[in-house]
Amino acid sequence: MRIAVASDGKDLQSSVSAVFGRCAFFLIVEIDDNTISSWKAVENIHDKPEGAGICAAKIVAEQGVTTVIAGKMGPKALDVLKQLGINAYFATGSVKDAIDDFLSKRLEDIDENNHTCGEHRQ
Repeated sequence: MRIAVASDGKDLQSSVSAVFGRCAFFLIVEIDDNTISSWKAVENIHDKPEGAGICAAKIVAEQGVTTVIAGKMGPKALDVLKQLGINAYFATGSVKDAIDDFLSKRLEDIDENNHTCGEHRQ
């Protein structure tokens, strides 16, 4: 399984970005046997004043992910991800903690009713 996490930095200890479309990086994380087997940082290039969420959705889709994790997400980005069959979840804290929470099914999914806010379940 391949997951993209919107991140403020380039490693697993970085914070999950509060925003999806204008995060600094996406950490593309490979999961094998319910553990992280590898990861890489992909810079989020968003040089336009509008459409950052749609651009970000295309970036992660090109990485072959099935799941995205972020702090918040706009409705246009969510729509693009849903059209591509990519699931989206809310998280806070470190990327590593977010992945662990996802694997333990403790994250709330992002949908059209709650795309800009969400509570991290504990």
